[in-house]
Amino acid sequence: KSIASIKKELQKREKDAGSKRNEIQDIRDSIEKLKKKRDEVSSKRVERFKERAEKKKEQKEWEDAYIRSENDLKHSMDRSMYAALSEVKRFAQEKKLKGYY
Repeated sequence: KSIASIKKELQKREKDAGSKRNEIQDIRDSIEKLKKKRDEVSSKRVERFKERAEKKKEQKEWEDAYIRSENDLKHSMDRSMYAALSEVKRFAQEKKLKGYY
């Protein structure tokens, strides 16, 4: 082969290598963007998990307070009176009454 053809071949390969480098850099940039997006979504998921845990804890606290109140009411009145109120409550729930006094 002649020196001129070798130079042409070398220039062609250098040009191809340059375009391949650009492609590789573009792929790296895309990967970085996707990693950032993945991290953002992951952190949002963690935040939502924490919020859900806090809501469940708060709900449990309210349920416990309600049970304590029911028990306080039960112990503050006569057994027959509490049984009558419980029966009224059961009846109202059974008949799907929205308000009862």
